Amino acid sequence: RLIFVYKVLKNISPSCLFVFEGKDDIDVLPAEQISSITQDQSTYVQVKSGTVDQNCFNKIICNWLLMNDKPDPTYVLILENELSFEYDIDSQIANIYDYITKGKEKKRTAISRKTYELFKAYIDIDDTDCVKQKIKTILEMYTKTIISLDDLERTLLEIFKRDYCQDVVQYDIATQKRFNRFLQLLNAEIDNAIKSHAPYSLIYSHLSSEAVKTKPDPGYDLSQST
Repeated sequence: RLIFVYKVLKNISPSCLFVFEGKDDIDVLPAEQISSITQDQSTYVQVKSGTVDQNCFNKIICNWLLMNDKPDPTYVLILENELSFEYDIDSQIANIYDYITKGKEKKRTAISRKTYELFKAYIDIDDTDCVKQKIKTILEMYTKTIISLDDLERTLLEIFKRDYCQDVVQYDIATQKRFNRFLQLLNAEIDNAIKSHAPYSLIYSHLSSEAVKTKPDPGYDLSQST
């Protein structure tokens, strides 16, 4: 979620729409969950903390295959750690294709099953080249960024302080408290969206109103922030 906030704060403008979505997959444990962010309608960002093994990477690529409905898409993968396996594009194409074909045996809510259904017509006639080409296209297009949670939090606080705390001129702890409140507000809204099984959307005007909510009431003594 911090990555979602980072993408929003860094890129927000009146014309931008950001969408956060927790990817549902019956085969995924809570620690393996992947978050998806859509920016500007055609930029697809996926975020994964912890370790990304081969199976998790398969799911990431399949998520993008399922989203691939816009012209000139951009794919971004943001990780806390490096991939935990040896990577070369030919073996990845084979691994991901195998993962998709095995989706036939999975429950309908599994990412592998959803991707299998998407390409079923090609798989049924053994047109492996078409499916593998789509996998290869994404593997060649996506960009990867590694960022630690500590570095991310520091960067976020700097951006928030610059853009939304111009009135705080003396007490850093007041900025930190305001930033924490901002995160609490967004997290609460994201939680409500997830409970409703719906994506969470954020536009410029709503972001600005959420930032305003973090400001203290008139007459509040910043020196009393603890």
